[in-house]
Amino acid sequence: MVCFLIVETTEDFYDRSQYKSYPMIIEHKVKQADRPILFDAHFNFRNDLKIQRTHTYINQIRHPVDRYISSCASTCGTNRPNQGVKLMINSGEFYETIEQCFQGQGQGCKHNVMTRFFCGTEDFCKNDAKKALERAKENILKHYATVGLLEYIDLTVKVIQRRLPYFYQCFLKNLHV
Repeated sequence: MVCFLIVETTEDFYDRSQYKSYPMIIEHKVKQADRPILFDAHFNFRNDLKIQRTHTYINQIRHPVDRYISSCASTCGTNRPNQGVKLMINSGEFYETIEQCFQGQGQGCKHNVMTRFFCGTEDFCKNDAKKALERAKENILKHYATVGLLEYIDLTVKVIQRRLPYFYQCFLKNLHV
């Protein structure tokens, strides 16, 4: 059986718009597909998708400090809209060191984006860091086949190969497309 790879854009996890369209995108694409699907996108966990098929989540994350450095470089770089840079300048975070951001809990550090991805879309996921972390841990244990660390990608691939052999074969075929 052949699988189908769907690559989507990133969901707005910085609260500049709404979450509503992402479940519809996922549900619509799954309904249309006549074969197994790999959905490759950055989006928040959801346990309320209207999908009749069995599904699981897989995630690949970066070490938190590396992720923050990458996010900062991306936001400050030329490949992002000026709006992000203006927000950082206006908040004073543009000139902070990473240590200052973490110590002062600046906007770039206070709301851990990865915790929010795993927590979901409920309000407390963005407003209550402690509760969000607890829910994120619960979701990972209940709903994720694997969560890998990018710095150990070879090990993550081995775990996926062992836990989800069909997915692994499908993934390999789509690498060469």
